[in-house]
Amino acid sequence: MDPQQLAAACAALPVFPLPRLVLMPRDTLPLHIFEPRYRQLIAHSLSTNKLLGLATLRPGPTDEMHPPIYPTVAIAEIIEHFALPDGRSHIVVQWLAHGEIETELPSDYLFRLFKTRVFSAAQHEPPIFALRQLVLQLGAYTDEAADEAKRLSQLPGSELVDFLARRVFEDTDARLEYVSQETPEARAQLVEERLAELIRSSREPMGDA
Repeated sequence: MDPQQLAAACAALPVFPLPRLVLMPRDTLPLHIFEPRYRQLIAHSLSTNKLLGLATLRPGPTDEMHPPIYPTVAIAEIIEHFALPDGRSHIVVQWLAHGEIETELPSDYLFRLFKTRVFSAAQHEPPIFALRQLVLQLGAYTDEAADEAKRLSQLPGSELVDFLARRVFEDTDARLEYVSQETPEARAQLVEERLAELIRSSREPMGDA
């Protein structure tokens, strides 16, 4: 899907909120669909452009029909769909982009619709010389790590950054911060800082028990 088509589709994006989930760049995700509103969402998506937004629920008290969500959403495409006899279904979605919710729209459906601004696709690779060096440093610990570090250091810049992000950002807040960055330089900088922090902590001597 080209950027213009994607932007047009996101003028009224159906959004599926999930607790603690952040879909990372280049990831796929299997989902089991059982609630009536999300059955309707999937049917709508399949009958139009196969797109949906995956949003992360905010913690705390919530309105069941309109729970608060973080503004950064993953825009994903349904690439597999298996309908079950009772109306439930299994789907697999593929990440296409991230975007920012601008406005919630009136909806005649059970699910919610949002006008969403798509983050522009990067037109260049991020500078990652320092990041490659950090990867090779981590590879110095064992032969197995060295083999993986060498393989990773040969990945194109954006692929390497996204791959490492999935490894070094494990909690929801850190992942949300990463996917909220709109430029490849900002994402690479976050990963570089986190990787350097991990290397420093691995070298610190253990305190007395």
